[in-house]
Amino acid sequence: MREKPVTRYICEFCGKTGYSKGHMRKHEAHCTKNPNRLCRMCDMDERKAPTPELLALMVAVVPKIGDYMSMTDDGMDFIDDSGAAKAIKEVWPRITEGCHECPACIMAVLRQAGFPLPIVSSFWTYSEACKEFWNKINKAKMCISCY
Repeated sequence: MREKPVTRYICEFCGKTGYSKGHMRKHEAHCTKNPNRLCRMCDMDERKAPTPELLALMVAVVPKIGDYMSMTDDGMDFIDDSGAAKAIKEVWPRITEGCHECPACIMAVLRQAGFPLPIVSSFWTYSEACKEFWNKINKAKMCISCY
């Protein structure tokens, strides 16, 4: 039997691990938990990505989930989903506008704010937003004779 020591690289923002230094460096630069991230989706659409300052303002707009948490008699935490969903829906237009409707930037705001994604899944999902985003880009890049 052989033993081989290996180096494991860990993202400082989200904790993702990998064995390739280059891959993890690239991940870290674009990680949605990185406050100074570079947005590849905004680059693809040739739009200006929100600045770290604007993302920080959007994170501040997101309701604090702690305001919607309670404890049961047996000591278990639970979240008032309906109250949190109502609160996030009230600020949702500001978040999407501030992020230029970029799904990756919206995800970054939610993750950096620590807001649970299942609460927004009743009206927004990352995968559906990405499909719409890429459909819009692909239609814009198609030539008229392709129809």
